[in-house]
Amino acid sequence: MGVKVDIRSSIKTKAVLINTKENKQIEIYWNKDKINFEHQIINDIEDATGAGDILVSSFVNNIYGKVINKKAIIEAMNQALITVEKSLKNKGALGFLKDSYWEDDKIQF
Repeated sequence: MGVKVDIRSSIKTKAVLINTKENKQIEIYWNKDKINFEHQIINDIEDATGAGDILVSSFVNNIYGKVINKKAIIEAMNQALITVEKSLKNKGALGFLKDSYWEDDKIQF
């Protein structure tokens, strides 16, 4: 479906809007540009806890202090996707709970 035009029009010149979609696509809106990513993140996911937060924080970390232009945005997102892929291969926030398990779609302790 994408992002509605009224949201895009409110983005300032130094703002970046990241729209992650279910079908492994990411849309990035910056100025009047729309940058599309189709990522190839692994299918053997160990734990997706916090993956969205990791994506955004890694993106911000990789673009911080740089001149924001299309090239910098693409490089920062590519690095963020590498970070997310690494995080998905490991246990996340629930990994430290040795006696926890899933039952009926709920975590049990």
